[in-house]
Amino acid sequence: MAGALLVGSGEAGGLAAMCAARSAAAGWQRTPLALLSVRAIARRWGLARNTVRRYARADTWQELATGRWQNLPSILDPYKPYLHRRWHEGHTDATKLHAELRERGFTGSYSVVRDYLRRFRRTPMDAPPSRPPGVRQVTGWITGHPDRVSDDDRQKLKEILARCPELEAATGHVRSFAAMMAIRSAERLPQWIADARADERHGLRAFADGLVSDLDAVTLGLSTPWSSGCVEGRVTDIKMLKRQMAGRAAHPLLRKRVLLVAADRRQHRVTNPTAS
Repeated sequence: MAGALLVGSGEAGGLAAMCAARSAAAGWQRTPLALLSVRAIARRWGLARNTVRRYARADTWQELATGRWQNLPSILDPYKPYLHRRWHEGHTDATKLHAELRERGFTGSYSVVRDYLRRFRRTPMDAPPSRPPGVRQVTGWITGHPDRVSDDDRQKLKEILARCPELEAATGHVRSFAAMMAIRSAERLPQWIADARADERHGLRAFADGLVSDLDAVTLGLSTPWSSGCVEGRVTDIKMLKRQMAGRAAHPLLRKRVLLVAADRRQHRVTNPTAS
């Protein structure tokens, strides 16, 4: 009588909803499932008999959600807290996270990490916070004029420097050097070099040694308004024109464009004296 078993009390749940949806899609007349056998339900709605029995015997949806492979131990279990922490820190690249786990003894494949992180990508509430500032962004905060750094960025930089004493020491030397350049105070250069070479917490010692090897030129650059900026600008223009005209122009056309750009730069300096 297995083929003539009636659907039990659980049919009012998921099985009834699924069959009702298929009946509506096919335009069939709705039939009470309690009047049909398991075989008839399976044949009419194109379901496997085991599927019909599983839906019919389930009293709650939780029974259907628990499968054979649910809640089994995983090779990733010891590393899940680390993954959660890195994810909420803004690191969401599965390839990099897998490499970090490998360094910590994880022997599983990349697909294990990728499949586990996929659930976080699907849930908006689990979306990671904004990524931490990059190296160039932090460098801009340090080397830029303090008045041009927003309060939000200034607070972020303060938090970063509090976590890295080496970077905090380097920031102090960089800003003192920038102030020295702004007022062209060449007499403060020897003291700055001595302080930078004496402080071992940062990576500016090599820079300070380079200043010593070319001290006369650096001193002159800090004491006069002249610089090689114009020359560097002309070199940049020439390189740009060469890239634009590579393979498409001979020497006469390239020469003409170089002269026209130079004349335009000269006219700009004359009409805008504050630009220099």
